[in-house]
This record gives sequence, structure tokens and C-alpha cells, in this order.
Amino acid sequence: MKQLFYNVSLFLISICAFSQTKTLFKKSFEASSIDIIELNVKNIPLDINESNDSKVHINFELKFKNYKEEEIDSITALFQFSSRKLEKRIVCDFSSEKEVSKLKYDLNSPKSKEISNHFEKNIKQWLTFRKSIKTKAEILENYDKNLMKEYFYELKKKAKESEKGKILELSFLVSIPNKLKSNLRFKALQSRMNFSNLYLKNLDGFVDDSYLKIRSIEGSNLLCHNGSVLLGEVESSIVKVRSVSGVTIGGISNSNLITENTDVQIGEIEARVDVKDYNSKIFLYNFSNDFKTFDFKGEYSTVNFYKPKNDFTLKVYGHSTIFKYGEIEQKHEIKNKNKLMFKMKRKLTKDFAGNINFNLVNSKFNLPDFVIRKK
Repeated sequence: MKQLFYNVSLFLISICAFSQTKTLFKKSFEASSIDIIELNVKNIPLDINESNDSKVHINFELKFKNYKEEEIDSITALFQFSSRKLEKRIVCDFSSEKEVSKLKYDLNSPKSKEISNHFEKNIKQWLTFRKSIKTKAEILENYDKNLMKEYFYELKKKAKESEKGKILELSFLVSIPNKLKSNLRFKALQSRMNFSNLYLKNLDGFVDDSYLKIRSIEGSNLLCHNGSVLLGEVESSIVKVRSVSGVTIGGISNSNLITENTDVQIGEIEARVDVKDYNSKIFLYNFSNDFKTFDFKGEYSTVNFYKPKNDFTLKVYGHSTIFKYGEIEQKHEIKNKNKLMFKMKRKLTKDFAGNINFNLVNSKFNLPDFVIRKK
């Protein structure tokens, strides 16, 4: 994503008045006879939540403070919106000529330095969380928070105090009825897709160079290129990610995860998960008490493995792989041979959770110090 730190396009809460509000697009559809909704999005920060009735509601607004009329006209001219019914589908196309943020603030204001310092503090807190060992519960708790809420609150408060401060706020919202949470398709390019706390089934989604946030998916197919992804829970789905700067998954169960050139963090491996990877960095923080089987096949992978709390078996096959136990390193040099390089047997002291199988080639397998794990 472009201008990650100072594009300030994360979540915010409206707390101050704006001198002018422009409604760009507003439309509602009765969805009782609709089976599928399709969203095609480019350069747009879009929020999707559940409607309170049987209709699809689309409401796009811009809020300006201290902008001249010609500036407002040039900004509103960037956007193109359309929506239509096609038999049993609703198809929506939302785009902007340029990538836009949910909030734009004039950094030349007298308060800019103070606000920037506050922003950097929040970024450091987020990075600390990103680098920490995480449980599924902690990831879900973090999902439910507006990570930058404090920052935006402070920003808008300071802007309100400043008579000359310029603010542009975008509110692009699509609300869908309960029935369409099981029949949603989307394609997003250079956008921010925030599905709030929706539990989605049979989702078919594609994102490129975008930010994606979904609370839960089931029976879904998701393809992600570039950008960053936050998934609270993944059940019975296929998720493919390539060249994504960061993928965080709270819990994953009965699913296939295919990764390439990506940084992946998983809070909890649940039942029957299969991972195939090429050249990624994978963090497997926790396993459920009854995960049954976990299979991982990787080439040029870096695996950070934290052992399950319950009893388990572990086998690592392959060749040309470095094992690191704390500060001790051991390399298996044998090439072109599928050899059993490492194993851990059942200890028969706890309930049995499941079997773990790795097949690694030209990879690194790290077993960090278990003492630092949270109990």
C-alpha cells in the first residue's frame, strides 16, 4: 500500500463539525429477490456492514472544512459510482481517478507537529503488537479495536481548535442484508475494504495492492496480491496470498492456505489445516487442544514453530534445511532426498491434540524458547 504511515486512512469516529457535506451517491435496493451482490472497487476506502432491513443501502459522502468551492469541485470530480440490478444480482462499480484516504488533514497547520508525534506513538504501539507472540483471542480483540482511534480523535480535536485547519473526510458505506452475507463477490484494486464485524459465507474475493479486513469467512475463496490482510477467523476456505506485506489470521480450521513471498502470522491452528508455501516467513503461534492434523509443505520457507500445549507428534521431512533450537543451529545438507530430518514423539503426559507434518526444502525451521510463551 502506498504511503502506509502518513496516508492516515485507518478508522475514525466523527466528533467535530464540518462546514460542508457533499452527498456523492445514495441509493437503496430491495434485496428480497436478489441472490448475489458484486462489488468492484478501485482507489476507494469502503466500509461494508449489515443493514437493519432487507435492503442494500449505498451512501457516499464527503465532508469538508475550510475548502474553497473550486477545490471541492475538483475533488468530487475524481469519483465515478454506479449500481444496477441484473436479474438476481446487484452489481456495484465504485472508483476514483486517484487513490484516496478516509481522512486528509492539512499538515501545514500549527498543530501538525503535535499530531504527527501522536501518530508516530500509535504506529510504534502497532508495530510492537505486530512483533509479539499472539493468541487467537488477542488477535480478535485487536480486530475489534480501532487501532488508530486515539490518533484520529486527537487529530480531529486539534483540527477543531485550529480555525485554519483543513479537513477532508470520506464516508463510503455499503450496508447489506443478512441474506447477502452468504452471497458476496468483490474485486478491489488499491483500496481499503473493511467488512466490520460481518461473518461471511461463500465469499469470492480478490484484492490487489489493497488493505482487507474481514471478521470471519466460511466456505470461501480469497485471493490476495500485495497490500495487507487481517482475517479474524477462517473456516472451510481456500486463501491464497502472494507478495502481501502482512497477513494476520486469528484462527484457521479445515482450510487450505497457499502463500508466496508473504509474512504470515497465525494466532491458532485449529482442525485439519494444510499450508503450501514458497519463500514466506510463517509464524505458527498456537495450536488448539484438538487440531487433529496439520500439514505444511514449503520451499525457501522460514517457519517459526511454537509447540502445542497438549501432546502431539511432529515430523519434518525434506532436505537442505536449517534447524534452530534457541541459539543452536543444525543444517541438514543432504540434497534431492525426502529424508526425515527431525521428529518429536508423544510424551503421553497430556491429552493428545494431533499430528504435525512438515516437508521443507531449502528452508529454515525455528523452534523459539518455549519459556517465553504465554500460558
